[in-house]
Amino acid sequence: MRRLLLLPALLLIASCNTNEDPTPTAPSPGNTIPTIGGTYSSPGMWRLELNLPDEQTVFMCAGSLTIGNQVGDNFSGSFLILDPNCGSPFRGDVVNGVYRSDGTVTFELTFSDASTNFITGAFGCAYVSGATAITGTLIDTRLEGEARTELDCGADGRASQLIRLGGNR
Repeated sequence: MRRLLLLPALLLIASCNTNEDPTPTAPSPGNTIPTIGGTYSSPGMWRLELNLPDEQTVFMCAGSLTIGNQVGDNFSGSFLILDPNCGSPFRGDVVNGVYRSDGTVTFELTFSDASTNFITGAFGCAYVSGATAITGTLIDTRLEGEARTELDCGADGRASQLIRLGGNR
């Protein structure tokens, strides 16, 4: 019985004989990810450029991008390109979104049936190389981003494509 009482006493003495400061400290501030959900839009939300060897096509289109789901630094949602200058309205999904504590973002756009990446399929040409995701910033209430790709447009030749977006929440 004496041994059983001695063990807890030794553990108590050992824990009291440390050189650590017993004053509690506040938890260290971590990289707190803010809530970024909402709809970002503007009259010129989308700029779509296709630069062929002999021709440049540029569309400025109204629309929006909505971040509807956020878990930590990951997000998803939807996008809409409304302007009749850009053809019929395009609706799609925002997938694989990542928001970093420095305000940078990366996300992919897919058509609403999720069969095709919007960046590689927007102009109906074949993807050759470059970004398949939008990269940019989300600072305060302003979202901006872009993706540059190289495409093969068949008889029209190779093209560089720029998709840029910018809008406020």
